[in-house]
Order: sequence, then structure tokens, then C-alpha cells
Amino acid sequence: MFTNNFFDNININNVDPKYQEIVEEIGVENFIKLIDKFGGSTIYIPKLNSAYSNEIKSYVISQYNGYNKRKLANKFGLSEKTIQNIISENIKNKIEKL
Repeated sequence: MFTNNFFDNININNVDPKYQEIVEEIGVENFIKLIDKFGGSTIYIPKLNSAYSNEIKSYVISQYNGYNKRKLANKFGLSEKTIQNIISENIKNKIEKL
């Protein structure tokens, strides 16, 4: 492994161009941590709406008024069908609990 002194001289200009966008987003120090922890691995980074799907579902359920499927779909980059599925699943769960 490299010594800490090696990393003291690294900046975005030293990073391979194909990784520079990542470095711009998270910074050199975090990029080094990412490489140190996951280097050589393949990792999947979910879309934001997948990573927070439970929160999005809860929000959709709380905000749905029967007329705003399109607005909710646009807000989260989902289809109106997906919004309808969230609402239908919620109704089904409520019925099953009775």
C-alpha cells in the first residue's frame, strides 16, 4: 500500500480523466477512501428513487389526493402506472389488515 505522503500530492489533475467527474462530486479525499475500500470491486450505485423507495412510497401515499398521479410521477421521475401501483398496494395492505 502507498504511504499517506504519496496521497498528499494527488489532485484532480492527477486522476485518470474517466474518474474525474466522480472526484469533482465527492472530492479527492473521498475518492481515495472509495478506492481504498472498494478498489477492484464492481459496485452498483442505485438511482436516487431506488435508494429511497420506501420514503418515496410513504410520500406518495400521504400526498395522493385521487387527482395528482401525474404531478407525483413527474416529481420522482416515475410513471403514472407506478404511482397507481403504489396506491393500489397501500389499499391492498390496509384491507388485509382488517
